[in-house]
Amino acid sequence: MAGGPAGNNIMVTKVSLTGVHQWTRLIGTASNDYGYGITLTTDGNIAICGYEGSYSDGYFAKINNSTGAVMAEKTINSAGTLYLYDIIQTSDGGFLIVGKANGGDFYMVKLKSDYTLDWGRRWDGGNTDDLKFVTENAANDYTVAGTTYSYGAGSSDGYVMRFTWNGSAPVVSWSETIGSASRNSFNDGYRIADGYIFSGITTRLGDDLNDEAFISRISSTGSNVFMKSVGTTNAGDDEEGYGISLLSDGSILVAGLHNSGGIANFYMVKMSGGGFSCATVQDNGGITPLAAPSFTTDASVSSPFGFSYGSPSPTLNSGGVIASDGCLILPVEMLYFTGVHTTDGNLLTWATASESNNNFFVVESSPDMIGWTDIGSVAGAGNSSVVHQYSFTDTQEYSGIVYYRIRQTDFDGQISHSRVIYIDSDDRAFRIEDIHVYPNPSDGKFSVLFSIPVSDCRIEVCNIAGQTMFYKDIEDDATQAETDMSNLPDGVYLLKVTCRQGVVCERIIKR
Repeated sequence: MAGGPAGNNIMVTKVSLTGVHQWTRLIGTASNDYGYGITLTTDGNIAICGYEGSYSDGYFAKINNSTGAVMAEKTINSAGTLYLYDIIQTSDGGFLIVGKANGGDFYMVKLKSDYTLDWGRRWDGGNTDDLKFVTENAANDYTVAGTTYSYGAGSSDGYVMRFTWNGSAPVVSWSETIGSASRNSFNDGYRIADGYIFSGITTRLGDDLNDEAFISRISSTGSNVFMKSVGTTNAGDDEEGYGISLLSDGSILVAGLHNSGGIANFYMVKMSGGGFSCATVQDNGGITPLAAPSFTTDASVSSPFGFSYGSPSPTLNSGGVIASDGCLILPVEMLYFTGVHTTDGNLLTWATASESNNNFFVVESSPDMIGWTDIGSVAGAGNSSVVHQYSFTDTQEYSGIVYYRIRQTDFDGQISHSRVIYIDSDDRAFRIEDIHVYPNPSDGKFSVLFSIPVSDCRIEVCNIAGQTMFYKDIEDDATQAETDMSNLPDGVYLLKVTCRQGVVCERIIKR
């Protein structure tokens, strides 16, 4: 691209939620360089990983979210060529990055918070393998996933491993392959409350020549929840899954590629957490447990050499045609949906900003987000452009976690679902008096005290427009957390604490 280094460049572009270009940064050497993984850091900036071609090394950089300037960068060296595909910031402030080394070995490397080497490991299955997903379940507890040609039921399979780091080596909790007796792969993953979902590619059942998107959901212990192949039934058409995420209504969104007659288009599939979809869906695949691999220590970190940078102003073009498969989004604008455990039962509250042709709401509950039961209904407002608030109390007694969602029904019978929430009946509700923020105002460094131990907790700092400027995940059973927003401009912000026990917001001032 003009304005950047020679060859192919790593390009990072930021656009607003309305599609307005903010900045673009090109990073590269005189050879070909590629960017693959990106994540938001706890201080509100960006970390990326990829490949630099001059020395065939992995690449890491931290980038300023406001300007696109490179704040820190490292090359990561391993046996042979090293590609780094996914990155997360870990709870200790460091980074865990995964990819492929030495022409086809599984690879992962851990950086400390000062970007120096913590540890690196690779393992050779005997054929071509890679890792394209990493997540942190808890401190020093990780899950990685990718594709293996070395193990499994097919010529290639999805690969998943969960392990803990004991201070000197990875200790494998479980590892397995996932797929059918043909070609299968994992390109992306997402951690959900009780496990993981993955997207990739599989061979269409009964048709060895065509591919379909492959979606798998497993529990946190590696047991199968469902495996599906999704695609059209047209001869010669291919569908491939590359990105996956869990939406606020509890459904799964897969993004990828549809190829028909040599013409490629973007492809998206939305399905419920139980695996159903508006598209053609088939059960596909099984799980094969694996023994723990033999790890090889392998990594070094150095400062990049021969890099240059560019800041072009690309043109953002609008265009394209969207073809629907018949799934319908209904015209009810939901403002919020929350729930707390009370002495009278589980209290659910929600509100709409507008409603069109809305007949009624049905409250659904589930113990596992797979099977759902109708437990009550509330009349809708019909047609409205003002805020309406609703509530429902589930008086049934539960032990542990129960999931809820709202099913909205139009007068013509069309339905849509809210996001999924859950309530732990063993927890009491979270209240504003349960947190204390000090000093407030401050220079940007705040302490947050909790009067009760919290779990599944995240702290977010939002500006007055509601945009998240900073977030931090809190360890379970914590009673205190530190927040540093010194890099943000002076002003009034909203501190939002979201935990399993509920949500609490507090106004804070930086000056």
